[in-house]
Amino acid sequence: MDTHKPSFTIFIPTYNSENYIRECIESAVKQEYENKRIVVLDSGSNDGTISIINNYIFTSSIEIIFTKKKLGIVDNWKRIKDFASTEWITILGHDDVLEKNFLSEMALLISVNPKSDLFTSHFELIDRNGQHIRNCQPIEYKETASKFLKNRFLGKRDSFATGYVIRTSRYKFFGGIPDFPDLLFSDDALWLLLTLERPLICSQRILFKYRFHLGSTSGTPNQTNLMDAAIKYLQLIRGLPDPRNELSQILTRYGRKQMLPLAKGYLGLSCLKAFYYGLPVEPSCFENVAKMSKLVGFRESEVLRDIKIRCLLVLNHLYKKQLLIKLLFFIFPNYKQKAGVK
Repeated sequence: MDTHKPSFTIFIPTYNSENYIRECIESAVKQEYENKRIVVLDSGSNDGTISIINNYIFTSSIEIIFTKKKLGIVDNWKRIKDFASTEWITILGHDDVLEKNFLSEMALLISVNPKSDLFTSHFELIDRNGQHIRNCQPIEYKETASKFLKNRFLGKRDSFATGYVIRTSRYKFFGGIPDFPDLLFSDDALWLLLTLERPLICSQRILFKYRFHLGSTSGTPNQTNLMDAAIKYLQLIRGLPDPRNELSQILTRYGRKQMLPLAKGYLGLSCLKAFYYGLPVEPSCFENVAKMSKLVGFRESEVLRDIKIRCLLVLNHLYKKQLLIKLLFFIFPNYKQKAGVK
């Protein structure tokens, strides 16, 4: 066992989080483990967030980084690697909460598994009001890249950016978190990169809370960004070192379970949006479906055969029926939001 006490930085990227940021920061401040620093990265909040985080400006363990102009989620998270100076970092969503022994448990895991680059724990999912939704799905103590990928495709593995402890040198080696649109699939991509050589180590204790609500990027993603990010993720997987062909086989065998419904949803909503404006469907939509089908291994016809999409493609040319679609959006506002129609 390694007796060296590792140093940690808890990064909290935030934007307009006045309802949650105090609880989040307090959970970082109250960590029992002492060898830590906390860095809050505000990306141009215009609600009450600034006044709340200013209360911590004289707290010795906290550094608050502001920005002169508003940053999107990708640009704000990209700053993490510029301020990472300790041996290990962890990223805490501005609405998530750490248990007070999170870092202590991570330090213990690191001492027992000093060669691994990525650590996490089991966790609890809570709603916007902090009420329990469920505990995460079980994660093995040691998890390889191939096991992670397979379980993610099969829907047997919960994973978000919060709650992972990363070796800083490896984080910087890979250039920080991949800059996929809205950071969708970015954390999954990074976890794969970090576990190619050595497995992830997971505490079997529940050590943090992830807040899941429809206002979050993961809860209600933009379908176009989701499709673009998924393609980048799949391209990354295909390009990874895979001497035993494990990742490629997993992608081909299990990837369709997650990606085929995604492709259908993307094309269906693209048809709805085009029909709403009385325009033909953008050729790039079909090109993206073709890219994904080639990367995963399903046929384009499996998407186009979907009866809802076939109907929408026919309706797309019936411009006189636009009132029908407007009525649909009025009755089902979530479809309008997902399609990105203003």
